[in-house]
Amino acid sequence: MIQFIAFLPFLLMSIVFITHMRKEPRGMITGVLFLTYLITIGATALFSLFYYSELLQRTDFLYHLVIIGGIIFIIAVALFPFILIITYFIQGILILKKEGLRLNNVLSLAFSIALVIYIFVWPLIMPLSSANIYEKPLVLVANIIYEILSFIFIYLLFDGNVLCFSHLKSDSYR
Repeated sequence: MIQFIAFLPFLLMSIVFITHMRKEPRGMITGVLFLTYLITIGATALFSLFYYSELLQRTDFLYHLVIIGGIIFIIAVALFPFILIITYFIQGILILKKEGLRLNNVLSLAFSIALVIYIFVWPLIMPLSSANIYEKPLVLVANIIYEILSFIFIYLLFDGNVLCFSHLKSDSYR
């Protein structure tokens, strides 16, 4: 019974997300639903791991399978931003070649460049934790800006990912 109660949020979130994707795949709320869906999948997987931990420890095959799955998951999470940056960069160049230089066509390329600056350049320029905030109050402001940008970029990455999935169904970009 407890397994069903733990599986219920995953089941309900699956129904909500799939229903919304069929109804309005390009809406802004789709990114939030996708992020919530991923969090629900993770929470259900963690609960299942904790609930069946004794069985996993007794069975070598399942134990090694979970370890390999965890390693694959960690690698996928680590590579996700880089793959998405490359995808946005390539799509931005393709859109510029096909449709010309306009503001709407530059957004994908600009987002990929902004992500590169955010991930690689900003931490090199602004060491966030090395200065005392009372001596250098601009470091506090930079910390706040960096944290706000973190949440914005995470949301935009998930929203862009959902938009990529919604374009798989349509023939508008093929």
